[in-house]
Amino acid sequence: MKPLRFLLVFLCALLAFAVQAQALLITPSSSADFFGNETSQAQINTIIGPIISPAVELYKQDFDLPEANLPLQNSYQTTFSNSDTAPSNALIKYTGGNIVGPIAWLLVKDGNQTPAWYLFNLTAAPDPQNWNGTDDLVLEDFWPEQGSISHVALYGTPVEGQPIPEPVSMLLFGTGLVGIGGYIRRRFKK
Repeated sequence: MKPLRFLLVFLCALLAFAVQAQALLITPSSSADFFGNETSQAQINTIIGPIISPAVELYKQDFDLPEANLPLQNSYQTTFSNSDTAPSNALIKYTGGNIVGPIAWLLVKDGNQTPAWYLFNLTAAPDPQNWNGTDDLVLEDFWPEQGSISHVALYGTPVEGQPIPEPVSMLLFGTGLVGIGGYIRRRFKK
């Protein structure tokens, strides 16, 4: 009886750690690697292309336009917040499938402010909070009260292969294990 209880407690603890999502807070003051005043995406691409090479644009979400048709468009979802017309905050969540990595860059753009865009290296070696491709990206305080985020984009190299299990799948699996454990315990009591 005690080994079964230990197993159930161990599985519940493992499940609790598996479901916890991590988040990486990014603000304009959190050491943007590069920024500039160029307003057209073509100009920005000319500047950042040599910096981020061999990375390519894999995900992009405009504030007020439909999703772009890029390789990892179904792997991430962006929610803009704190304003219906001029958001200065956004949340980029991993939703499943392939991820950006091992090289990963984030571009946050307004275009009508100074600076007009920020570029962040999400996988910089000395940073203890390197992004693993699945952690939430919390973007805060971009052009508050003077502009808004027009779009966000992830550049990098896609990691092919097995998708990472989603937290909901892990929760369902853990619930099934607990149910099986309860069934076995009830049988042993009889």
